[in-house]
Amino acid sequence: MLVKTIQRWSWVHKWTSLVCTVFLLVLCLTGLPLIFKDEIDELMHEEVAPAEVPAGTPLASLDHIVSAGHDRFPGQFIQFVIWPRDEPNVVFLSIAKTPDADPSNNRSARFDIHTGQFLDEPDFKSQLTYYLLKIHTDLFAGLPGKLFLGLMGLLFIASIVSGVVLYGPWTRKLHFGTVRWEKRRLARWLDMHNLLGAVTILWAITVGFTGVLNTWADLILKIWQFGQLAEMTSAYKDAAPPSNLASIGTAVQTATKISPGMTPSFVAYPGTPFSSKSHYAVFMRGETPLTPACSSRH
Repeated sequence: MLVKTIQRWSWVHKWTSLVCTVFLLVLCLTGLPLIFKDEIDELMHEEVAPAEVPAGTPLASLDHIVSAGHDRFPGQFIQFVIWPRDEPNVVFLSIAKTPDADPSNNRSARFDIHTGQFLDEPDFKSQLTYYLLKIHTDLFAGLPGKLFLGLMGLLFIASIVSGVVLYGPWTRKLHFGTVRWEKRRLARWLDMHNLLGAVTILWAITVGFTGVLNTWADLILKIWQFGQLAEMTSAYKDAAPPSNLASIGTAVQTATKISPGMTPSFVAYPGTPFSSKSHYAVFMRGETPLTPACSSRH
């Protein structure tokens, strides 16, 4: 590799690394405790446990749970029904003041999935993990914050790629993983930097690339709304919203029948960002992390 080429790659590696370093540190400091989010929330916040029932106990009617939610929160509107993966005996109702309100401001109510009884209304925005998550995802700046962190992720990926390009010429006279302990401190630090970068490259690329994709979630949702969702519901785009909603339990049962091997993840009510103004959208998930998700409208 020519000297000028090495100098250019070195400039890219240095400045992309320097610019994104502080923000990567913030993401690391907030991301590490979020790995243990459930354990932290359980330790710091009490929740009403669902009833202990024998195996095989039938589930409560989903329509009954939704009706109980309307009774509990009169004059408000259910936007989503959610089955959390880590709480199989609980179903969440996400409740808004208006049908088309911003879901980020919704209230959440937990119901026992077997008895249909109201459990509690957790205040997620008062929890430590909520603040850590907001810093981690958008720095409390909404979409601009997400896109900014996405830019930092791209710089992080550029620093990794440029580091890989430089690693070969820089260590062409050394064996892989060599740390020259007998050299001066600067040389030792450089060798440690190269070693750690080499052994964590796959992890770093994965974290950086998936992190960038996550920051684009709002944009991807918009593309889906104006693309597939608009195409699926085009026949009803001029129809008036239904005055009476159909049975949500029947909609979920229908989606379950046409999606064998999958279970409901959440239901989006008509008028929400994940549905049309005339349909429920039932989103299903597989039994394993590698099983793709799907959606069905009713």
